[in-house]
Amino acid sequence: MLADLTILNIISFLLIFFIGLPHGSFDGAVASLVGFKTKMQFIQFLFYYILLFFAVIVFWFYFPIISLLIFILMTTVHFGLCDWSSLKIKRYKFSITFSYGMTVIFGIIFFNEKESFEIFKYLTNDNIYYFQQFIIIPYFITLLFLSYYLYLCTYEKKT
Repeated sequence: MLADLTILNIISFLLIFFIGLPHGSFDGAVASLVGFKTKMQFIQFLFYYILLFFAVIVFWFYFPIISLLIFILMTTVHFGLCDWSSLKIKRYKFSITFSYGMTVIFGIIFFNEKESFEIFKYLTNDNIYYFQQFIIIPYFITLLFLSYYLYLCTYEKKT
């Protein structure tokens, strides 16, 4: 398996380690604001956070397609929840979250499909091209969620 590592894989790992991990380290700052009673609790948090980081890399190495799908789903929910929370709406959390999140993620993929799949190719060691033929499915689901969201915008009472 280590023979599969290319210079691009190593560069990607280093970028994640030196850019992604520091970005994610703000999670520790946010978590400390939420409250750790002792320094030991904060050190434990950091230890588990770094352990999780390495576990994700190993999982991605052995299961690249599943990892990419989980990443896309998590990114969709992340973007959608950020937008939903800024709307200050209590209802329709699921539909608004997925409407916004899927529009962002699959909109980018739709309008940059060739480039997106080139990136996916590197992330999955060329295994993604089999799934490219099914990309119409998330596009269609995105349109369904977007249509439902437009329906809510038009016909739902404003509270």
